[in-house]
Amino acid sequence: MNSNEKITKVEFDQNQENHFNGIITKLGNGNPKTAINNGIIDCKASSIGYNSDWCHIKNAFDFKNDKLCFCSKSEPNSWFCYDFINYRVKISHYSIQSNGNGGERNRHPQNWVIEGSNDENKWEIIDSRSNEKSLSRISTSNTFEIKNNDINKYFRYIRIRQTGSNSNPSTYDQYELYFSAIEFFGDYYKT
Repeated sequence: MNSNEKITKVEFDQNQENHFNGIITKLGNGNPKTAINNGIIDCKASSIGYNSDWCHIKNAFDFKNDKLCFCSKSEPNSWFCYDFINYRVKISHYSIQSNGNGGERNRHPQNWVIEGSNDENKWEIIDSRSNEKSLSRISTSNTFEIKNNDINKYFRYIRIRQTGSNSNPSTYDQYELYFSAIEFFGDYYKT
């Protein structure tokens, strides 16, 4: 980053009503779906678990409908990556909403890392969670503060990568990365 770039701060204000009013929403001018539909942000995943409308990549940008989700195939280290294209972001907090389908143990995230990259080859761990139970219910959201304060960098790519099983004890789908929404807070600038 050079001194000519204008940094925009989007802070999490600790108000639970604002879990999903962060950088993606700001880049979408108040509507996170605008950010992906207008090509401001792109995304991709290691895989897509089901060929259906309720399990599509773009569903992760519909912060108001927790029945629409993203779900990967059940493969270890499944990931979902945000490409901020012409922006660089430095994350201080992030919110995740569990899916609104099924029962209490329906493949909710509980083991993951948040990683950043500028080339999609070298990834740096920004935050990690193990055996996190706060999302182990239907339609539950939580905001997490970044633990790794040593990472003081801006990244083009931010991804969540599942590092262990989800909340479903079934061996068939325990590695599905399955969530309704993710939002980020922190600083960003346009390149």
